[in-house]
This record gives sequence, structure tokens and C-alpha cells, in this order.
Amino acid sequence: VWTGLDVDDDLAYLLLVSLEEAKHIDVVGVSVTAGNAPLRHVSADFERLAALVGRRLSPRHGQAGAGWRDLRPGWPSMRQYNRVFPDVPSTLDDAADALIDAAASAPTRKLTVVSLGPCTTLARALRKAPWLAGHLERAVLMGGELTGGKLDLNFMSDRAAARMVVNAPMPVLMVPIQTCAQVVVTSTNVTRFEEACGCGTERQMAGCALVPKMRLQTHIMPWLVNSHVSPKLPPHGRWPRSRHLTGSDGFVPWDLVACLAALQPELFGEWELLAASFPSSQEGVIGGQGRDGLDGRPMSSRIRDGEPFKGDMVVRRFVGATGSGLDGAESMENDRSLWAGVVLVPHLIVGEAALLEAMLYPICAVPLAPPFSAPGARLPMLMGFLPDVLGVALAAVVVVATAVCMCRRDRRLRQRRERRR
Repeated sequence: VWTGLDVDDDLAYLLLVSLEEAKHIDVVGVSVTAGNAPLRHVSADFERLAALVGRRLSPRHGQAGAGWRDLRPGWPSMRQYNRVFPDVPSTLDDAADALIDAAASAPTRKLTVVSLGPCTTLARALRKAPWLAGHLERAVLMGGELTGGKLDLNFMSDRAAARMVVNAPMPVLMVPIQTCAQVVVTSTNVTRFEEACGCGTERQMAGCALVPKMRLQTHIMPWLVNSHVSPKLPPHGRWPRSRHLTGSDGFVPWDLVACLAALQPELFGEWELLAASFPSSQEGVIGGQGRDGLDGRPMSSRIRDGEPFKGDMVVRRFVGATGSGLDGAESMENDRSLWAGVVLVPHLIVGEAALLEAMLYPICAVPLAPPFSAPGARLPMLMGFLPDVLGVALAAVVVVATAVCMCRRDRRLRQRRERRR
């Protein structure tokens, strides 16, 4: 998608596909949710991506979950857009039911749920089937902020869902802003990725379809996102930020880092158990009425009941286990009630180059499926927000031009009347 959905979501899916084809994991289901793009864009993107790699859509593979009607988009511009172009109705319960069915079909504590967007679907599934907390192996959340500052987009879009998942009595691996921002994909990395995937040749792989968006993000993310993220990793602090984070070239591969933390923990260090909470507050609720302009409707009860507009989370070291890191997490397996309100966090990466290699180059083993695998086949991208934005801009131009023409006509008519007098 040219505008809206970030490319790391698509890259993460292709990484999981590559690991499944290599027999390292088994992907038993995929649901999609809105985030920094509405559900209608995300669903269309996933359908296109699944077709590129020959994956057939099914109730367990590609089910649409929460949309902007269920969430509170994190940026004001998204909320304004949703007023003009309301998102499609979601099938959140269907997505939650698909997750529950997949868990029921899996052996106890063998299924991991990786949430790369707002964890609304997982929260709904836990509400409908509380036994999931004892049945799942763990949940992996891409999100969280460790300095008390503004939350990431995933958690901020549905803070109540994040609270519910974290408070569930099950292991939760949280990969926060401070960990993800230690890695940046630059234009040099994109060029190497393009070469490794054989882009432009007869043997080009599925990753080639994402190269144009990867290049675009290396140019726009430094001022759109990176400049706001870098203060969260202060110099000489606990979390060494990538040297490219403050430059003019590169994007943070958020979802890829979360996938690797779940699948290759040896690439990360300084694991720590943290007690995490999401305080409620009436601050920011407009007039106490809970209206925010999402389709002109009242906000959901979780906002009306006091979810702050610029929510934060509070973390502190957890001391209720034997050990504080991976050993402590293992010691809590026999008493999962200890996990309620506790998350496992990897604070450091072992090396930026090692993570980039582990996250990008396996994708180049994923082939294109027919008809996209034919020589010379085009790999088109969806336009996302662009048609709607251009339509509004064109309408505005027409309105302004019409107003100018009417003013000129009225002025000429007045001049003619004055001459006749």
C-alpha cells in the first residue's frame, strides 16, 4: 500500500511464511486489524499479499478483526479521515472465534499468539473464552513504552485491550518502542534486499513487491516517525538507539523485531520481568460525554470510562519470581497466576547487523505464486489513502474555482450596471 499501512507489517508476514516453509513454525491462522490504516485498506492489502505467495483466504487465514469503528485511531488526522470516509464494519467476533477455534485445535500450551497491531482480537477472545489464558503458550505484543511517555500507536489505539491481555494469567512477551528502535532499515539495506530477492530478473521473489514502499519509507519516516521516537532513547541511556535513527535515511522495522524476539530470543539480551499497568484517567474526556467524532458516534465505553487520550503505561521491576529474566519467566510456568500484570521484555539487541540479516534475507526465499511468477509480471501496489485525499483536494479546487468565477461574474455585472447609470 503506497499510503497508510507501513511496510513492516507486510514484511513480517512474509518472514513468518518463510519460516513456515522452512519448517521452523506452523502458521495456523492470521487475522487483520486496523491501526494506522482503516480495516478496508488492511484487508485489501492482506488479500493482495496472500495472493502473491499463493495463500488461500479462509476463516482462519485473513479474517478481518477490529476496524476504526472499534478502535480509537491514535493520530488526529486519522480520526478526521474517518469522519469523512468511515471505515467498514468489522467482524471482530468472527476473528475472535477463529482464534478460539485454532487454540482449541492445538495441544495445550503449544500455540503462541503474535499481535503486531492493536491486541483487540486477542482481548475479545480472552473475554469470550477465559480458558485461553491457561491454554496458550504465550502472547507476543509489539507495543509498549518504558519511560512513562506517550504510548505507541498499537497500545494507544486500544489501551483497554492491552490492559486486559497484560492482566491475563498467561506469559506475555512485550517488545516495546525502546527495543524496536535499536534497529533501522536504511536505503543501503533495501538495495541489498532487492539484489538478494532477484528483483527485476526472471527469478524475482515475493519480497520484490514491497521494495517500492520500503524505499518510500526510508525517505519519509525520518521526519514522520523517527524524530519523535529518538527522544525515547536518550544518549548514553539504557537503550542504545540505532545510529541511523536520528539520520535522514531509514525506518524502524517494528513488527519484524517483535517476530524475532519471539522466535530467535538469542538475538536479544537483558531480558527482564516487569510489572506493567495502564492507569485510568478522566483527563482528556471531552465534557465527560465521551464523544470524539469517530463517525460522529459516542466513543466506546472504555474511552468514556476514562481511558486517557494520550495514554501511558507504568512499569517497574517485578520481584515475585525466582530470577528476573528468562529464568524467572520459566519459574512462573507452574503458577500462571503470577503472570497477571507482568510482562517479559528484551531490553537490548545483540547486534543491529545480525537482526537485519535475520529479518530480511529469509524473506528472499519466498517465491511468487502464479500469475505473479510469470516473467515480466507486474507487481502492483494498492493506493491506500491517496484516491480519497486526491478526491477531496480536487473537490476543494473545484469549489474554490467556482467561488472565484462567481465573484468575477458578480463584479462584471456590477460594473455593467454602473456604466449604464
